[in-house]
Amino acid sequence: MVWLYVCHAAADLARNGVVFIIYGATMKPGHVDLDLAASVIKVFQCMPFSIKALHACCFNKLIQKVLFPVTKYLSSPRYRSRIVEHSGVGDELLEQFRQYGLPPERLPTEIGGTVELNHQQWVTERLANGL
Repeated sequence: MVWLYVCHAAADLARNGVVFIIYGATMKPGHVDLDLAASVIKVFQCMPFSIKALHACCFNKLIQKVLFPVTKYLSSPRYRSRIVEHSGVGDELLEQFRQYGLPPERLPTEIGGTVELNHQQWVTERLANGL
């Protein structure tokens, strides 16, 4: 329900596009479902907004060697060039994001940024404001 609301309420997504950040520090090889990944890619290609970039960071080496090549292979050339892998932690990771125009003020605390994420509060505030 929240996902549908976000897609509906954020009309500026169609104009500006979105940037996804995937944080894989706690992900394990057993969490990878290639069929689900392929389905998600197909769904994203049908969404009424443009995916500007998909930044993936803090994954273990096995996932980097399997998941990213498969994801890029399954993606269209248009999206393939928008998938960015980041390595490193701390200041090194923040510097890599900064090079893509994503300063710490726009990144969640889990990856060293300053933004505290609270999805339920965000949805509640938007509903209260009639957005």
